[in-house]
Amino acid sequence: APTITVYQNVGEQTTREGVTAEPEGGSPHHAAPVPSASEREVWYYEDISRCTQGPFTLTMLHSWVSYMPMDVRVWCQLGGGDGEREEVEVGLRTFWEGSGKSWDLQKLPVGESSSVTFAVLFGYGPLLEEWKKERGPENCVGYGVAPTITVYQNVGEQTTREGVTAEPEGGSPHHAAPVPSASEREVWYYEDISRCTQGPFTLTMLHSWVSYMPMDVRVWCQLGGGDGEREEVEVGLRTFWEGSGKSWDLQKLPVGESSSVTFAVLFGYGPLLEEWKKERGPENCVGYGVAPTITVY
Repeated sequence: APTITVYQNVGEQTTREGVTAEPEGGSPHHAAPVPSASEREVWYYEDISRCTQGPFTLTMLHSWVSYMPMDVRVWCQLGGGDGEREEVEVGLRTFWEGSGKSWDLQKLPVGESSSVTFAVLFGYGPLLEEWKKERGPENCVGYGVAPTITVYQNVGEQTTREGVTAEPEGGSPHHAAPVPSASEREVWYYEDISRCTQGPFTLTMLHSWVSYMPMDVRVWCQLGGGDGEREEVEVGLRTFWEGSGKSWDLQKLPVGESSSVTFAVLFGYGPLLEEWKKERGPENCVGYGVAPTITVY
């Protein structure tokens, strides 16, 4: 089913079935046209825990340009329908043209064995190679270790997966930056709906997924034991609570998976999750990752 947000016609958004709600003023309560090529849910990626995620639309994948490491592997899976390959390729070409690039992808990455990097898929292969050259092969070992396209291009002030902050436009993103603030420490993890651990992330990044993360997903932080680190991370979390007008009532910082809390509880929306459970009844709350998001609810 589509999300509540999409079906209620909050902006023009695409459901996981590829059905697009009309812009405000139109009626979202009728059948929509078949999705365009770029909106077919045929795209998959291998996350940094080596779990396969998908299917997604190309638009959705592209929306993660600020979060997806350039070296993550992506591919599409086709059903074999007439003209499907051509249609999907047209959608991808459209993305390339939209960013002013000349198509040079050798072939459509169909199947995991033909996967390409996130950077290559969207025409930024040279950017990934430049990063590898700057870092040197000994510093590029592992998977999902590259910065995002957005960070490496220095669009705004963003944090890489290594915790190195790119300077605002006009500066150079290719050198070490100051240690991030408390809320920007990459110490946060969550268990996705496939039961795979994802992370580490900054608190800011976790919070940015408030429209996508089910309220009942489990989250926690992992500390290194440095002096004052616990206090510093807690200060960052308290700042988020105060920013949303909430009074701090988290019993203790969720350090370690065994002390994990729900996404709702982490950001001060625990009562909202309990309200949802009460409305649904226990028999309708079985499973993990089944709650709506904070934004939708």
